[in-house]
Amino acid sequence: GERAAAEGSLRWVGYEQSAYAVAKSLVITEMMRTGDVDARSIVQVWFSSTWSMTAATAFRAAVDRCLLGTEGATATASTHPPDTATTIDVLRILRHWRITD
Repeated sequence: GERAAAEGSLRWVGYEQSAYAVAKSLVITEMMRTGDVDARSIVQVWFSSTWSMTAATAFRAAVDRCLLGTEGATATASTHPPDTATTIDVLRILRHWRITD
């Protein structure tokens, strides 16, 4: 019932001025949201400068979902943007990550 739904939910609340940190957090949140990304891949994206192919693939897929706004974190962030300039910078970073290999 309702309790089971609450136990399975994830709520991320954060305050950050850095567009890079916000973009990275959105992608990692999206990676966790899908439920099919290995925890090791999430940790690599968060902490490492080198990633496995699995982590890189999961990262790219999460970036695409964020930009598409399909249950993505960007849709939530753009609904209540604390700072329009920051939101624009976050989207620029996400777009850069999409085209960069």
